[in-house]
Amino acid sequence: VLVVEDSADNQVLIAHLLGRAGAKVDIANNGDEGIKKATASDYDFVLMDLQMPVIDGLTAARILRERGYKKPLVALTAHAMSEFREKCLEAGFDAHVSKPIHFDDLIQAMSGIESSGA
Repeated sequence: VLVVEDSADNQVLIAHLLGRAGAKVDIANNGDEGIKKATASDYDFVLMDLQMPVIDGLTAARILRERGYKKPLVALTAHAMSEFREKCLEAGFDAHVSKPIHFDDLIQAMSGIESSGA
């Protein structure tokens, strides 16, 4: 799983939660780095914060989808309103998880997505 998140505290928390579920986690610190890592490796999922330096998450998701990236993208955001969820889906995200992140919510969002990249 690639976690694209600029906050070191959130990186540690998310890596811990995913590790509990048996995932191997790689970290990218901003959207630009996330795009590069996502396209260079074969991740099952990309979890991406929306408010980051260099390239934000919505823009990064659009760029990945425009480049033909098929793997699941999960938005991580403090915005829980349904209108914002729709913006995430329109940008190319497959799911949306609100912060603060809870283990059950994260795993449920990820398990509801087909990770085959079909």
